[in-house]
Amino acid sequence: MRVLDFGASWGCGTWQLKDAGYETVGFEIGRTRARYARPEPAVSVWSDPQQIEGLFDIHFWSHVMEHVPNLLDTFRQAMSWLKPGA
Repeated sequence: MRVLDFGASWGCGTWQLKDAGYETVGFEIGRTRARYARPEPAVSVWSDPQQIEGLFDIHFWSHVMEHVPNLLDTFRQAMSWLKPGA
């Protein structure tokens, strides 16, 4: 299964999901936090939505919704990354 860790911060959850066997990509709006995650070779965390490629089976969000500037726009972006029927 392919998982998008939405609001990945510095990549700890992204790494844990990948370690559990999922194909995992992280998305973090904070550029500094996303850059902090990238030195770990097993983890891909991006802050630019254009860097997220392909579609996902699952979105994982943890403590994210209360921090986004526009919840509706954020949901729309998140849904555009889900596979049809997921």
